[in-house]
Order: sequence, then structure tokens, then C-alpha cells
Amino acid sequence: MPYRVFLEADPRCPACRAKLDDLYGFSWGYCRGQHSSTASRYHVGDQLRWRRCGGNLIPAWAAIEPSVDGLRAANIGDPAIADLVVIAGPSVEWGVEPHCGSCATPYGGLAVPITGGVVGNPRVLAVGELPIWEATDYLRDRDGALAPQRDWESRELVEVLCTEPPDIVIMTPEGPRAARAP
Repeated sequence: MPYRVFLEADPRCPACRAKLDDLYGFSWGYCRGQHSSTASRYHVGDQLRWRRCGGNLIPAWAAIEPSVDGLRAANIGDPAIADLVVIAGPSVEWGVEPHCGSCATPYGGLAVPITGGVVGNPRVLAVGELPIWEATDYLRDRDGALAPQRDWESRELVEVLCTEPPDIVIMTPEGPRAARAP
């Protein structure tokens, strides 16, 4: 099952400057199925949220049981990885090449930088730029170039049982801290 969170953003078509869409799905952090409720949304400047299970255990790459509100949930990724670029949008969510609704110009999705665990301003990708068939997550190498993390998309999730009530946290340099409700 795909797990997603959603970025509410206002990117513009590079050809006609029309607004492209409202929500862009990606997989990183605490994801609740494919549900786009307020609890699953981010805005530019928000810190990534993670589900904590007992004490300070924040399981990485983990499907978390029991479900919350009937929605399966998972920590997708590793909270120790705070700097990356994720690809978001219809190309990732549905495997289709997105097009501008106004002028039909195709684009390759959005590149969403995450720096220090904070969601940055997305950039509209040209078709074929950071293609999703290579990877949906990228790390910067020593030279600053983006390196695709090809094995992350197919990574097996470990099953984790959390018996405590949901405890959603953000990562800070001092360690996990309770997240503000979105």
C-alpha cells in the first residue's frame, strides 16, 4: 500500500504561469495511507512529522499498527536523514505525466527540498528532469549534485506495534519534540 503526505503549494506553470494544482503527494515522514486530511498536509516551512512508539523510539521504514482512524500508517524514511529532495505530484501518486490544466504543457512533478527536516519551496521539474523511474528521493553528494536513492522506493517496511496513543513528533537538534497539531 502506498503511504503519502501532501504538500499544499502554489507552483506555477513555467509556460503560462497558471497555478498547477493544490496538493502534491510524496512519501517521507509519518504518512497515513493516501488520505489528504489536514493531519497529512504540509506547507512550506513546516517540519516533518514522525510517529514515536514508546519512549524515544521513532522506527524508520516502519508500517505502524494499530491503524489510527482506520487508516494504515507508516514512518517512510529515516528521521536521521534530514536533508534530501523528494519528488511530489501526479507522476509519483498515479504514475502519469502531469500537464498544466490551462495550456497543457507537460511537467515532471515537483522537487521538494527538505533541509534540516523542514519542507522547502518546491520547484517545477521539466519532463525527464529527476525522473521518477530513476527514484523519488535524492540525496546531495559531496559535490552538491543530486544522487538518486533507487533502493528506497522498494524498501521493505518492518511491522511495528505501537500500543501507546499516537505520539507525533518533529526532530530537532536536541532530539524529538512533540509536534504542533497541523
